Amino acid sequence: MTRIVQISDTHIVAPGNLTCGVVDTALALTTAVETANRLVDQTDGVDMVVVTGDLTEHGRAAEYDHFARLMEPLNLPWHVLPGNHDDRAEIRDRFPAPGGG
Repeated sequence: MTRIVQISDTHIVAPGNLTCGVVDTALALTTAVETANRLVDQTDGVDMVVVTGDLTEHGRAAEYDHFARLMEPLNLPWHVLPGNHDDRAEIRDRFPAPGGG
């Protein structure tokens, strides 16, 4: 059986900013990544993580750079699906689909 963790609607903004001036989405994503890493050790394993959009709040390059840095500590393969706030061309360039699609 394949085991997947889903993280959704991260709405990452540029470093040092809060989403809508209020929410620290970078901290929330950091916590989600740490939790996913713990699940690998505490269960029979997790096969992958799927992050569904909105990955960023505005679809800007700095936001995708920040998102990628926040995902670096994840000890699992991960893939993304865009949301309506995301720039699909940026996602295709930065996070190619498995198999190059």
